[in-house]
Amino acid sequence: MASTKSKTLTKSKSRSLAQGQNSAVINPYALAELIAGRRISWKELSDAPRVLEQLAFANPGSHLSSFFVYTPPRFNFNPSEQMLLNHSLMGETSEQLARSLFISTWTVKKRWHAIYQRVADVDAELLLPPVTNTPDATGRGTERRRHLLHYLRQHLEELRPLSR
Repeated sequence: MASTKSKTLTKSKSRSLAQGQNSAVINPYALAELIAGRRISWKELSDAPRVLEQLAFANPGSHLSSFFVYTPPRFNFNPSEQMLLNHSLMGETSEQLARSLFISTWTVKKRWHAIYQRVADVDAELLLPPVTNTPDATGRGTERRRHLLHYLRQHLEELRPLSR
């Protein structure tokens, strides 16, 4: 008897969730729990995309919002730069990048320079300023790369393929 009561409670909660009632306080885990527990039918979840969209708009910085809210890329990296950045996000060093992309290490350095220049043209405050005429100039380069890759992990729209 108790299991029937909990199923009807769950179904009524899911209906109010799917119908958008109490949309100010939507528990994002409730929908996942209902789907995983299979306590309701798929027919009752026909409004799930709308509920997920409401959750996305309620939490603009979340990963869920990237599915519903289009954010255009700011830097418009070209395909070769995007390929280099994608491999860099996986933790490859300059030498590994050169081997995996079938280019020379000099080309890797030139592409990084072009990427830094493009980012500096759009948002000069995102990266640290380059240091020249110092014995430890390479240290600043890795720090700049780390800052850029951290930004790209948070803003994956920058690595979307361009539609030209």
